[in-house]
Amino acid sequence: MAYFVAKNIENLKEAQILNLKEVKNKSTDVDDEKRVKSFWETKLFMWVAAGVGGILVIYFAISMLRDMGKP
Repeated sequence: MAYFVAKNIENLKEAQILNLKEVKNKSTDVDDEKRVKSFWETKLFMWVAAGVGGILVIYFAISMLRDMGKP
């Protein structure tokens, strides 16, 4: 690790924090709860999409199994 140590480390200035001020967040949790979610953000859409995806996977799996039996 000696290769990564600066040779003039004694000459480095000490870091300081100046002009510290608090920044308030513009949005709050209350605003997020009151916001109306679109259909694409609802649990219903997630379950519908998962169901359609599952049905497609089953359809293609059955189709592949049928094609394997054909010469």
